[in-house]
Amino acid sequence: MTAFRFVFWAVLCCGFLFRFFVEPPAVSSAGKLNEFILNGTESCVEIRKGSSFIRPALSAVTNATTYSGRIAPGGLAVLWGARFAETGEEFVAPDVPLSRLLGRVQVLWRAADWDSTISGSYNRCGWRAAPLLYVGPNQINFQVPMFFYKPFSEEDGDGYSRFSNFEGRDYEFIVLRALPDGVTKVSSNTITLKVNSHAPEFFSNGILEFPSWRPPSEISFGQTLVAYLTGLGKISDHEPEGTIPPDPPWATAYPTYVEYRTINGARILRAGYLFAGRAPGFVGVDQVNFVVPYLPINSGQPVSIHICTGSDDADRCSEKGISFTYRAP
Repeated sequence: MTAFRFVFWAVLCCGFLFRFFVEPPAVSSAGKLNEFILNGTESCVEIRKGSSFIRPALSAVTNATTYSGRIAPGGLAVLWGARFAETGEEFVAPDVPLSRLLGRVQVLWRAADWDSTISGSYNRCGWRAAPLLYVGPNQINFQVPMFFYKPFSEEDGDGYSRFSNFEGRDYEFIVLRALPDGVTKVSSNTITLKVNSHAPEFFSNGILEFPSWRPPSEISFGQTLVAYLTGLGKISDHEPEGTIPPDPPWATAYPTYVEYRTINGARILRAGYLFAGRAPGFVGVDQVNFVVPYLPINSGQPVSIHICTGSDDADRCSEKGISFTYRAP
């Protein structure tokens, strides 16, 4: 938790210059067994069942904001476990595009049903490397892959297809690490997690007042606010992984709402926004600019703000909102 906040606010305060980077398309040549693959193309690994004190161990994959299991493509996530690095070692991405290798560690992912689709693979191939922000002994921060690759897709028939719909599809994650003696080890267990098309969640103190850029203690009609979150989902089929889009503003085309609720969770109303999409200057961070509408409640009542977005009749709202006192005009 602490490590992620450090990385996020370091990027926020320093304003790194981001370079344009487009992930190359998947190629047919796979990496060798347990080989580090830097460009995100297919890799093969050998998973040995059972535990070992020298192998990485996985315990959970969560989003990087509320630490729940709700993740969306392009958002920021955390992989929790043990022995990702030596005790006291920490590695922070120095620049962008984000590397898929950090501290001699890679987070590999694939379609969870790869083996049942490719007969005879024996749980070895189809793995791809995700962009990394931070690696520590018990925590890895990474960007959730933007595209869901599956062999021989029923959608277009080629060998490595990008699904446009993530809803209900499972990712499988694993960690590949080179030990100090140079021996490459694969975590002996995998983590499987269902990915939502959209799963918006706020960062801590993720709503700021414009133009003061300070967290407000109360909100009122006509006030302009800027929300920082992750999980709006994939915005474009051309969106690059590991960096920001090259031509901001990069806006979502999906229906998006700012929802106001009572302290008990009852909806007061939904309102529109000024901008919703990728936050300029960040990797995996989303931004929603909006103006507080008139709320039909008494002055002094607490109000919780949530972001809702979705497509194909999917309605995804942030599970946790940010609460303020409402001052009626």
